[in-house]
Amino acid sequence: NLTKIENQTILSGLSKYNLSEQIRTCFLILESKWATRDLDFSLDFDEYDVTANEEMLKQVWINLIDNALKFTPEGGRIAVSIERTYRLTVSIFNSGSFVPEENRERIFRKFYQGDPSHATKGNGVGLSLVRAIVELHGGRVVCTSDENGTTFTVSLPLR
Repeated sequence: NLTKIENQTILSGLSKYNLSEQIRTCFLILESKWATRDLDFSLDFDEYDVTANEEMLKQVWINLIDNALKFTPEGGRIAVSIERTYRLTVSIFNSGSFVPEENRERIFRKFYQGDPSHATKGNGVGLSLVRAIVELHGGRVVCTSDENGTTFTVSLPLR
């Protein structure tokens, strides 16, 4: 799936749909990972439409929300915001992790694993898939992190 997306140069299957609803749905898809946990959620956004490949962007939100859930401890916070200016910007914050500055680009490399001592394991393709999909849409994804937590910000062009 990742290789196919990486080799794709033309974005197809575009449709206009409610991005806000899609993100709420992704949280529900992952409900089994958070339903019994003590987490504070903030889904603070208005309703926004986007023209994109709906199935691909769903993979972006699933990966980013799943990562936030993996790295947020009990009592932690996950917050999602959407802003529309000259671009559509989605920010997903989690209070449970810190990504050192030197790793903020590396984490998007295929098969890169972060802190090997962390209890949560993965295969190292999630964030590279996120970046490939976002860039195919003409967008950008960045990671920022400080002592309060980590934020992944996806900005997409308005179509």
